[in-house]
Amino acid sequence: MRLWVEEAKRGDQAAWAELVRHFYGMGYAVAIAKLNDSSRAEDAAQDAFAEAFAKLDGLWQPEAFPGWFRTIVERRERICSDTRSKKSRPR
Repeated sequence: MRLWVEEAKRGDQAAWAELVRHFYGMGYAVAIAKLNDSSRAEDAAQDAFAEAFAKLDGLWQPEAFPGWFRTIVERRERICSDTRSKKSRPR
């Protein structure tokens, strides 16, 4: 995993694809546990990967990727959850 992160930081798309392949299940599981909606969980996981890719240079310790990514997913699922509750409130 460390090598994938280091290579992805250098722009290696294959390394980034490996990170996505390896961690997508975890990202989805974290999101579905909170959102209870598969479509929203997929969106949250995908959004989290986009955010992680954009901020990858800020990850100083490649071995911290799993926890760092999980935090991003949790933030994304909160955003999805907040959006959902705002839409369901009567006006």
